[in-house]
Amino acid sequence: MATNKKSGMQSNPLARRSTPKAGGPGTGSVITALQAQTAPQAIPLDDIAYHPDNPPERVTDIDQLTDSIRQVGVITPITVVTREAFVAVRPDLADHPALEGREWVTLAGHRRHAASVRAGKSEVPAYIRRDDIAALVDTAILHENLHRLEISPIVEARSYQHAMERQGLSQRQLAAHAALPQSQISKRLALLTLPESLQARITSGDLALGDAAAIAATDPEVRHLVAELIEQAGTSQDTPRLLRQAEAQVARAARERAATERAQAEGATPLLDTNSWSWAEEQQRRLTSKAEISKARKAGTLAVAPASRSEDPEEVRFYTTAPASTPPQSTREEVERAEAREQKTARRARRAHLLERATRPPAAAKMHEAVISTVLNGLNLNAEVAKIAMPLTYAAELTTTDPSSPANGWDWRREIPSLTGKDALHAAWLISLADHEYAASYTHSTWGPRQVDYLEQLIATGYSPTPWESERLTHARARA
Repeated sequence: MATNKKSGMQSNPLARRSTPKAGGPGTGSVITALQAQTAPQAIPLDDIAYHPDNPPERVTDIDQLTDSIRQVGVITPITVVTREAFVAVRPDLADHPALEGREWVTLAGHRRHAASVRAGKSEVPAYIRRDDIAALVDTAILHENLHRLEISPIVEARSYQHAMERQGLSQRQLAAHAALPQSQISKRLALLTLPESLQARITSGDLALGDAAAIAATDPEVRHLVAELIEQAGTSQDTPRLLRQAEAQVARAARERAATERAQAEGATPLLDTNSWSWAEEQQRRLTSKAEISKARKAGTLAVAPASRSEDPEEVRFYTTAPASTPPQSTREEVERAEAREQKTARRARRAHLLERATRPPAAAKMHEAVISTVLNGLNLNAEVAKIAMPLTYAAELTTTDPSSPANGWDWRREIPSLTGKDALHAAWLISLADHEYAASYTHSTWGPRQVDYLEQLIATGYSPTPWESERLTHARARA
């Protein structure tokens, strides 16, 4: 067989790869290697241990095999190595209960081994391997588990990890050997970066692989916080929301650390919460020019706060801690104009967030819940709600009606009923969001429970309220 000089694996059996045969992708050379002996020997089953790495799922669904072995015996021998040889390769398993009192360890043929025990056989034919044990320990478990039976993604990932560590393989080399996409190996190995509690939920089926992959793609701090939030909730059904909540909390903490460090460098006071201020007071205390900042620094009244909606965690805001002066009495028209400007800014921010969120719908159950709640509380699909919903369904590629022209509203209304299945549910959810957004945009009314619930939903998905919105939320919660 030709050597692979580029990979430096001339003597490593895991580097060899035969043409895939009917028995499974790339399994021909493996089976030949495992059976490389002149003749099998009959070995008492009581002397043979299962491979400790072989998962329990591997020996299920063997009723038919058991009946066959009971009638005609084992046609294809299993493959074993001595316990001493196995422990020399896997010293971490030396004290494993499965090996206690056993002379041999199964490398290949776990289902035949288990079926023989169930069939009441006293012995089983076996090939005994005495060379290349290190490579064969990994070869056998990989091919038996990955090509013949669905197994837990965590067990699969650990099989990859063990093979790579013990044989010095890269992901690319392992992918070539196992006849698997390198991306699959990479994604599985990423699961091992998750906290143990999340790995356990993957194995039990409680945590979906898509959600697990999303968590694994985040920073370690986020992963551990998500794990804590899921444990507190007692279920992973709301993982996407909890992930966004964790990311928002970690991002906020990073901004607060940056503000604290900047305050120390400036000889200023760290100011981590400005929500107690009214919008007017926040604007009055805010320092934006170098001259204002320098003056406050000299007066000892400089404060540094984290930016509330910055993608850059290093960005900060400067304020003065000096007592706020009483501003001149504004005319009613000036107050109303200022209020309208802040409301417009908040409305733009919310709708930009909705456009981004439109392409990332939650689970179907959550969308059902939101739609039902909106309908029961009086969904109002008027022209204004339609105007808000049109860009959302367009961004989500659910409708083709151009949302830039309000005159197209009726075309959009005729297009919506043609949607079916998941697309119909997705569109209904977006319309329910548009209805809530319309209610939050009322010009002359105070916010109530509905608006508070809507803003809290947005905040849970990563939205940072403007100071004006924070003030309205505070007042609405106080009234409640």
